[in-house]
Amino acid sequence: MVGPGGGVLLLVVLTGLVFSEEPAVTKLDGETVTLHLNQTEPRFKDYLWTYGRHNPVLAITIVTQGKVTPVNGTRFGNRLQTNIETASITISNLTVNDSGIFLAQILTETGTLLQRFNLTVQDNSVIFEKVLEGNSATLDPGIETLQKDHTVRWTKGPDFDGTLIAQWKDSKIFINETFKDVLQLNERTGALTINRMTRSLEGFYCVKNLWGTDPHILRKYLVMVYKLVPKPQISSAPANFTQTDGICSVSCSARNAPEVFLSWYQGEKKIIEISDSDISVNLTLPLQIQSQPAVIYICRAANPVSDATVTLNSTDWCPPHHSDHQSMFWILVATVVVVAVVAFLILIICLYKRSNRQGAQGM
Repeated sequence: MVGPGGGVLLLVVLTGLVFSEEPAVTKLDGETVTLHLNQTEPRFKDYLWTYGRHNPVLAITIVTQGKVTPVNGTRFGNRLQTNIETASITISNLTVNDSGIFLAQILTETGTLLQRFNLTVQDNSVIFEKVLEGNSATLDPGIETLQKDHTVRWTKGPDFDGTLIAQWKDSKIFINETFKDVLQLNERTGALTINRMTRSLEGFYCVKNLWGTDPHILRKYLVMVYKLVPKPQISSAPANFTQTDGICSVSCSARNAPEVFLSWYQGEKKIIEISDSDISVNLTLPLQIQSQPAVIYICRAANPVSDATVTLNSTDWCPPHHSDHQSMFWILVATVVVVAVVAFLILIICLYKRSNRQGAQGM
């Protein structure tokens, strides 16, 4: 039966032995996958592979007596290669639409051996690497141990055809002259280390891991460099914030920069947080606090690679206002008493002088 796209649709039921658990295989868009059989025989002569998004019913390769029978109209076309001796298949330049179930059916003298594979192809999204200025960053190519037929190519630029900056090929390491002082390539894993990071080294770094000539693993990194966050400062809030009995307002401020967040914490609990994409404007975050009970507040400025904090004790920063009122009351009372005493003395003096004048006039 002819299936969608002209492929051969197999609707046969085979009785056999599933000699392996269904392995889950995950790859990224653009990579290459090889599906290997768990087999002990040195060579299989008759077998076929089928594929389907959910049910593997579409034939994609058929081998009879050690010869491949072409299957036209499959979604893989010339991206699919069959290893006749091992019965494995290799699909290059994968797309997310290649995800699905693959079934190998091996015909032997004793019956049919079956093995399924569940392939998931994910979008090759950008991996963000955020680094503190002056530190080092190591970018993982996704290989545990390099093999002789591996080639690892690191390029700088937004795609996989950018400037070649480092390469491992035929067990030899190449480093671009422009980057010799800052780059290191691990000869065992192909990992790329960027030393003494500066803003000029920011940008996209792409790695293409070739197995033979096929892109086995593709990864794209975006390296972003940040400075240390300066320590925030606490001050009295602007005059437009009211101050009432036992309550006062404080303000925390910090110099703004990319991805900086300014937060107030009460203990470990975040109370409020702000950020601003306009880095020309400093961050300011006011907060009203009570003097009682005594509470420790923390103002924290942070970016993805560093943070800085300053603490505030509510009692030290905002003493109880009612104590001030009591002091003012007694000061006022004392002032009134002093004024009254002075006035009384002045009155006595005036009366005394007046009495003396009257006595002098009567003589």
